[in-house]
Amino acid sequence: MTTPINRAARVGLITDQTGALSFMGIANTNVAKMVISDINARGGLLGRPVELFIEDSATDDDVAEAVATKLMDQADVDVVVGGIYSSTRQAIKRPVVDQAETLYLYPEQYEGNECHPLIFCTGPVPAQQIEPFFPWLMEQTGARKIYLPSADYIWPRLLNESLRAVVAANGRNPIPVIIPCHRVIGADGSLTGFGGGLPIKQKLLALEGALPRRTQSRLF
Repeated sequence: MTTPINRAARVGLITDQTGALSFMGIANTNVAKMVISDINARGGLLGRPVELFIEDSATDDDVAEAVATKLMDQADVDVVVGGIYSSTRQAIKRPVVDQAETLYLYPEQYEGNECHPLIFCTGPVPAQQIEPFFPWLMEQTGARKIYLPSADYIWPRLLNESLRAVVAANGRNPIPVIIPCHRVIGADGSLTGFGGGLPIKQKLLALEGALPRRTQSRLF
């Protein structure tokens, strides 16, 4: 942070304390208060106390954008945390990242496709959920059709696109080749982790003639 050393570090929290997602937003608020209190009880951040500025986004993206602007213009916070819906993340992003060039932490699972040096998304993306799980589910149950009733906004739409690709690929081919990391090996030539399991990774690399020599000597 480049803020003056003689003032507290300022954290802005935007969360849905009212509206349909208030059951989550209130919990988020309580956790944030607890964490900030604990940090300050231990001497603060780099010797400075931490101030928490809480704003209610009311489960409304327009409200989220307005309170994000308020945190930038009035509170002059150093970092903003919050947002539950992906559309709310986009609303917060405009005044915080695009306009004020301030650090933004988004702590929810989401659809991916977000890449900016000032945005840190800490939740899992489809590659960490759908790609490891659905090939296993289809193999165990024999299912070839998956139905996913969803709300009509950015996260379910993109999540469903990822799911459609995975299910379609595995419906035609029982080997989950849709996970592209099977070509990654360790620096010493050893096989590394793979969502479909190391035996499948070995078979894929053998079929492609891409097994490292050290691994070939161990296998054959």
